[in-house]
Amino acid sequence: MLHGGTEGYQSIPDVLNDWVTHNGIESKAQVSSVDSNIERTLYSDGDNSVAVDHYRLEGGDHVWFDDDFGGSSLTELVWNFLFSRVMGSAVVLVTVTR
Repeated sequence: MLHGGTEGYQSIPDVLNDWVTHNGIESKAQVSSVDSNIERTLYSDGDNSVAVDHYRLEGGDHVWFDDDFGGSSLTELVWNFLFSRVMGSAVVLVTVTR
């Protein structure tokens, strides 16, 4: 998904804002650098402990990534996030910018 959106598709910031609003998250986003080309933005403390977690990969393709996300594969990253919220709700977005 292109970060800035395209005709007929919302931008990633708009999609994130929709999920943050929908889940009643009012806390400020926590932005961190996973490595030189991956940025993580976490919105937490939503209704029923919901969180929205976004990873932005600079310069990748629109595929399932083999990159190292701070010591985890993409599969492990998504699984760990979802597993930690089994009884709650979770939204994970991974986007690519070129």
